[in-house]
Amino acid sequence: MHQQSSRSEDLGAGAGPSATALAAALDQRSLGALGQLANKGTSLLRRTGAMQGGFRMSRRTLILSAVFVTAASAIVVFAAMTFHERHKPQKYNGLLDLRPPRENPWQTRHMPLYYECRSSACRATADDLRKHVAWSLNPCSDFYEYVCSSDRLQTNVYDDAVGHYLREVREVIRKYEGLGLFSRTKMSKKITRFFSSCVSSPHDRASWRSQLKKIWTYLDLDNDLQGTESVLATFSRVLQVFPIVHVSVLEASHKTCVVLKKPEGHGADRLFHVPHAFTKSFPKFAADLLAHKGEVSGDVEELISSAARVETLLQRYSGPQGEQYYPLKEYGDLPASEVGNGSTAFDWTSYLRNFLSGVVSVKADSCVIVKSPAYLRHVRKVFSKVSKKDLRSFLKLRAAMALMPFRKLADASTSEEIEKLCTLATYKIYRFAFLKLFNDTLMIQVYVSAGEKEVIVRQSYR
Repeated sequence: MHQQSSRSEDLGAGAGPSATALAAALDQRSLGALGQLANKGTSLLRRTGAMQGGFRMSRRTLILSAVFVTAASAIVVFAAMTFHERHKPQKYNGLLDLRPPRENPWQTRHMPLYYECRSSACRATADDLRKHVAWSLNPCSDFYEYVCSSDRLQTNVYDDAVGHYLREVREVIRKYEGLGLFSRTKMSKKITRFFSSCVSSPHDRASWRSQLKKIWTYLDLDNDLQGTESVLATFSRVLQVFPIVHVSVLEASHKTCVVLKKPEGHGADRLFHVPHAFTKSFPKFAADLLAHKGEVSGDVEELISSAARVETLLQRYSGPQGEQYYPLKEYGDLPASEVGNGSTAFDWTSYLRNFLSGVVSVKADSCVIVKSPAYLRHVRKVFSKVSKKDLRSFLKLRAAMALMPFRKLADASTSEEIEKLCTLATYKIYRFAFLKLFNDTLMIQVYVSAGEKEVIVRQSYR
């Protein structure tokens, strides 16, 4: 123990001067380090102040940006609300508050077939166009302005609309003519062949009279042994024309019913301006229709007189002219045997059975719906006042009216007129084929021609 303590003292004594120098060196190093640390601290404080100042600047910019975005959003929302209010449709107040489209533009845009005509002639033209032409074309964006405005020629409205429609029919025929061999159908072949034959064949009065006599024979109009009911049924089946009563079939209350109503028109297209049977010009019109000039024979004069008698009686009807659209259940139905209301002048059951042969079996208790009861009462009176000979003469003249385009071809002089009349004749002969085509408004037909695929979108036909 004593030796160890002495050694420690000797070490401490030997180390005395060196420890003092080391302490002084450490003191100088510490002061230098503190100085450097102080300098670094000052620099750090300066940097921190600069960063704080920079942070304050970016926050100011952020606040200004937020204010700008908020203002821009408010402007966008205000513009959207203004656009929505401008394009918001006007309130629809119902049919009782309808006004002419000139005063209410909403109706002009959303009800293109709405019209309010001031004259009876304008109203009749508009109604006829809407029923027979406007379903397949849109003559003008504003139907009221097109038909009833004073700045258009009223007499040309119907002709212009029919001309538009015939151009669409002609376009369909051209498409059929351009079809490839494997794209043609049986119906398209019939239509194109008939149209081509009509355009290329010669037409004159003599050929028209000859064709008309053949048609009368085919319709059994020269056969006195045939009953009136059978002749009238054959007439409508062949020519697809209803000269006295329009007949159709529908399903009502889970049963098949025959529907009778007043036919439209007086036997011919309004395009040809057929005069009324009351007028003095009707006999002259009938003689010209039968291709007779000047003095006519006694047989022809008697035929025209008998036909005019039936026409006059039919046109004396003064009841409701247009079809009344009521719910079907409000019409009621009756057995076919009661349509004549006890009259023996015309057997309605026999007529309907002959006309609908192969389509609907008509018996004495078959369902019949009369949609024009006033007109049917008038027809019963007409049948009781005319003879079978009068009815045959009437049907002969109506057959000529139904085929009037062929009569007009005999007097046509220009190629444009011939093409227009042949288009109309083709449409009348194959009417239901064109109607089916026009009603398929959304149908897209793709066919291959000359190795190229061509797509036809029938959007022009309504």
